[in-house]
Amino acid sequence: MRGTAAQLERTTGQGPRQWRVEALRLVAIGGIAVFHTFVPWFDKMAYAAPFPTDCRGLSTSFWGLFLLGCINLLGAMGNAIFFMISGYFLLPSMARDSHRPGYAARQGFKAARRAAVIVATIAVYSVLTVLLVALLHIPGPDFHTTRWLVMDLEFVWLYLLFVIIAPLVARAQDRWSAWPLVLIAAFIVVFALNGYVAFFSQGGVNHALDGWRKWLSAATYFVGFCLAGLMDQHRASLRRWGAAPLWWAIGASVVVELGAAALKSPWLSGAISFKSTSLLSFWLALAALSCAVLPRGERAVARPAGARHASHLPDDRPGPAAVRLLASGILGFYVFQSMLTRFWHSLIIPALDGLASGPSVPFSATLLFVAAGTAASLLYATVLLCVDRVVRQPATRAITQIFQRR
Repeated sequence: MRGTAAQLERTTGQGPRQWRVEALRLVAIGGIAVFHTFVPWFDKMAYAAPFPTDCRGLSTSFWGLFLLGCINLLGAMGNAIFFMISGYFLLPSMARDSHRPGYAARQGFKAARRAAVIVATIAVYSVLTVLLVALLHIPGPDFHTTRWLVMDLEFVWLYLLFVIIAPLVARAQDRWSAWPLVLIAAFIVVFALNGYVAFFSQGGVNHALDGWRKWLSAATYFVGFCLAGLMDQHRASLRRWGAAPLWWAIGASVVVELGAAALKSPWLSGAISFKSTSLLSFWLALAALSCAVLPRGERAVARPAGARHASHLPDDRPGPAAVRLLASGILGFYVFQSMLTRFWHSLIIPALDGLASGPSVPFSATLLFVAAGTAASLLYATVLLCVDRVVRQPATRAITQIFQRR
């Protein structure tokens, strides 16, 4: 399985929504949905993971390697975006609040509320998954182990940890002048180690929670969480760049993936986007967030008290409204799609495998394979987001209302 205060603020109804950020959430959701559809084929090609199909044709196909490599990179980017959006919204507001009396008690209460929403989300979808498996007899997780609640939800639990320690991080960000330098140093060290893991010591596609690679993954997301928290302090400088860093990141990603495809090297394509180690996916996520929250040429508009800048204002246009409606289900999607992985793969693998198996896969079949899998993934993600709107969000709204009465 490959979560955020912003996303909780959206699910709990607190604060106006930035439609550009909500759109970025949908990009992350789409990237993760598509990634999880194609992960059996890519893992077989790039990491020699067990998968009962013949991927030789994809492994030697220029377009197969290029398209699946880009999809894997997009999935890794989606995970980073979840944590970065959270850091961008949580940390600056907490840093400002740290100057008011009662900071610890106030933020402790808010952290408890956010944690309650996360735990309730897991509980709701655990019950729903058990019922679906029992009543409809669909393939589900192995209920005889804790993997489906622990290992498979590792990013959700990591997000919960970030929510709990965020008040301490925000205080360090506000009071410690050396904080940016510490983060830069941490970034250099973390990605030096990430490069070593990706290219020399992958250790397989599954890592134990107590393994050092898994802790390095957590450190990578934590650095992204903290770096995003500094964006609001440097709005003027970052806005001058506009969308340029994002276009550079996209261009670099395309060039690198084209190179790996031209060399017909599944290993290189896999190393470029190996789990959380990918510098390209981290760059893509940070640049996309900057572009979403700090648009170049942002017009000055009248804004109500409490809105720091125009991009924090709600947008009532039909398009952005629909975007916000779907994006509000991001946390539920993250949990539910993990629990239904076996069910989804039981449907999509037989449907797609005939297009991509065998010693040779023509361009037309490769294109149909990727297009059909992408379309099915986005439709599936939309269904899960709609389910979340009806099933989970009423429960989490009730929880936040209980906290607000206290």
